[in-house]
Amino acid sequence: MASAAKRKRGLLITGVFLIAAGLVFLIPSHSVAAQWMLRLWPAFLVLAGIASVMAYAVERRPRSPLGGTVLIVIGVLLLIGRLQAGLNPLQIYGRYWPVLLGIFAGVELVRYYSHRPYEGVQKPAFRFSRVVIVGLIIASGLIANRVAATRPSLLSALKLPKYLTDFRDSVTGQSYSFSDPAVVVPDVDAASRISVDNSYGDVKLVAGGSILRVTLTKGVSAWSEEEARATAADIKLVINRGADGINITTNRNQVDRQFTTGMLIEAPAAASVSVNDAFGTVATSGTTGPVAINAGNCQVSVADSSGTVSMSLSNSNVEASRLGGDVTIKGAKNVNVSHLKGGLDLASSNGSVDLHDIAGAVRVEAPFSRIRAEGLAQVAEIKTRHGGVEVIRAAGLSVEAPNSPVRAESLSGDLSVKSSREPIRFRSIQGEVRVVASGSSVTAEDIRGPIHVETSNSPVNIKNFYGAVGVRTNYNDVVLVAGAKPVSDIEVENNHGGIRLELPAASDFRLDASSENGFIRSIGFGSFPGAIRNTLMFPSELGGPTIRLKTSYRDITLTVSGTSQGEVGVLRRREYYHATA
Repeated sequence: MASAAKRKRGLLITGVFLIAAGLVFLIPSHSVAAQWMLRLWPAFLVLAGIASVMAYAVERRPRSPLGGTVLIVIGVLLLIGRLQAGLNPLQIYGRYWPVLLGIFAGVELVRYYSHRPYEGVQKPAFRFSRVVIVGLIIASGLIANRVAATRPSLLSALKLPKYLTDFRDSVTGQSYSFSDPAVVVPDVDAASRISVDNSYGDVKLVAGGSILRVTLTKGVSAWSEEEARATAADIKLVINRGADGINITTNRNQVDRQFTTGMLIEAPAAASVSVNDAFGTVATSGTTGPVAINAGNCQVSVADSSGTVSMSLSNSNVEASRLGGDVTIKGAKNVNVSHLKGGLDLASSNGSVDLHDIAGAVRVEAPFSRIRAEGLAQVAEIKTRHGGVEVIRAAGLSVEAPNSPVRAESLSGDLSVKSSREPIRFRSIQGEVRVVASGSSVTAEDIRGPIHVETSNSPVNIKNFYGAVGVRTNYNDVVLVAGAKPVSDIEVENNHGGIRLELPAASDFRLDASSENGFIRSIGFGSFPGAIRNTLMFPSELGGPTIRLKTSYRDITLTVSGTSQGEVGVLRRREYYHATA
């Protein structure tokens, strides 16, 4: 039993660490929350150590608080190193060794006061071994403080294997930044082809000038500025001319250390630009020629460009605004596109899509994403699953979104929706509406064109319709409210659900209504009988459209617009008493 409990506790701690690591990757890397988590990750070591010590104090599982003490000490020192970026580990230990002493004293007090009688004779708190440990902490702390004051970069001179050096610098080293003088590339044509290859760093391209100028910024993590400067001196900007144009890159493969490289590029506006980057940000602006971006784990921004833009991305976010040409985006995560004069072809997943004021045709395929669009001047095609769709002000819309709620408003053209299991809502649609769904409720208002709805196990509520209506559903109610006298046919087929149809008083129509086990009622139409069982055929002398209503086990109610629910209740009570008299 004890071993099983120990395994469960170990799995719990492992699960907590995995969840924390997952949150770091799920939260956008440029967000404030992600930055804080990346900076304060040693706090998880401290929490794990405290949990281990408390488990020892309460249940004696683990049998010793030593492991928890080590976790707390390492976590605290790493956390101090994160918060005090200007100190190397020698300086941290020399300045904060009393914290280590306090942790050791606190754990020993927990050990002493949590002693159980069945564990035998209690040992003194200040026995010889503990005094020796305290002495070692004090002595080593004072020595580290003295060495750090006289030779602060002593430990940085240690020769370590590369993998240990990289780990040391990335975990406890300080970040230093160095910028090289700008490099001007001579004799560059206005329409040149410029390609940029970079990784672990930012690329910012500003177009609009007449020259090509490149500035390289290098970020190096090291224990001392001298060591970082020596590494930075080995990092060079590489510019090659060839038949395919000008290529801008670095000699990253020749430098055996971890570092970042940022590039600021000023280029002619008409240049054809291609950027390849990973683990950084890519930003371009002011271009009139085509732009191609290939990025992984990046934040991508494109603005104030009139040429075509194409992006091939992986786990990257996109901000695009004020663009004049067509835009193609593949493999994005979170996307925000606004004020686009061209068309948009977008493929993304597991994020969000926000579109505003798109003049061209729009095609979006974004599974597991929340999609919101406003101001689409041409017909849009949107596909998702297990996400959500909301469109306001569009010329026309086609939506395929299983397991996703759909909302559309103010469409000047047609609307087509295929969905399932989530609500579908739309209003102010000028064109034809077609809905095919499974298990989705449908709510509509102010529909000027014909409307056709096919769903199941869900209610359908259509208010203020003006064209033909066709509805098919089951096991729920259908409510139709006409916005004017009907001029087109109305057909409703429901199974095990009620039907309620409201029409203006002066409406002319031919009625074909049937309910296998319910009543057909009319309220406000003087020429109709009050309630008929099973079937009612009522031909209008003045002609008009045909209304076909069919259901089973429930009632069909035909009322004059404006009839209150109270009047319906009075009619039903009157019929009940008449039937039982």
